[in-house]
Amino acid sequence: MKATELFSAEMNPAIAYIIGLCLPLYKEKIIKDNLYVIGAVNHNANMITETEIAQHFMSVNNLISKYLGEDNDMLFYNQTPLYGTIQPKKGFSIIIEKDTDVKQLMLDRLEDIKENTVETRRAFVRGVFDGRSSFDTTAHYLSVDTDRDHQKQHLIAEIIKSLNIGVNLNQRDLNHPKNDQIRIQPYSLKKYLIDVGFYSVRRENIIKKYLETI
Repeated sequence: MKATELFSAEMNPAIAYIIGLCLPLYKEKIIKDNLYVIGAVNHNANMITETEIAQHFMSVNNLISKYLGEDNDMLFYNQTPLYGTIQPKKGFSIIIEKDTDVKQLMLDRLEDIKENTVETRRAFVRGVFDGRSSFDTTAHYLSVDTDRDHQKQHLIAEIIKSLNIGVNLNQRDLNHPKNDQIRIQPYSLKKYLIDVGFYSVRRENIIKKYLETI
């Protein structure tokens, strides 16, 4: 699906989820001579089972099919005969054909998400943490990497805060080798899990296991 077609549609939970998945660490990739924006669900191979990936894939596919139609052509496993290697890690990706300034188009839609229903805001936040987030077993943050666009980070954080979930930003020096991070604060993990949650079985179980220890 082309970006202008997708992001010009009326806001709904599927579009909100896709923006949440794609926007924090914005990536583009040339696939078969076309440029695509990539919303990746990534796992290290030894940290995920094929069953968990398949369950996650079907949950996202069901969301997209419900709101955008069953004939959508955006969702693929990361290694596929059709497109080759979309991402090197285990998982799957949403790919959107770039026919405009997609990053700016998604940024422009954040206000629509912020002023939308609780369901739509929850879908966006779920997208932010569903694909590439990690859990810090020492500081107990649920974190996702983001590029050093502070304005974008604050806009995403505002939507998270609108759900009464604690969030902070780990903004590093410009020359730091690691990305910035958006982080759910430890005291909000239980609320996050109940009110937002994951399609990712693996990531949900990690947070559940931690909450059982406190």
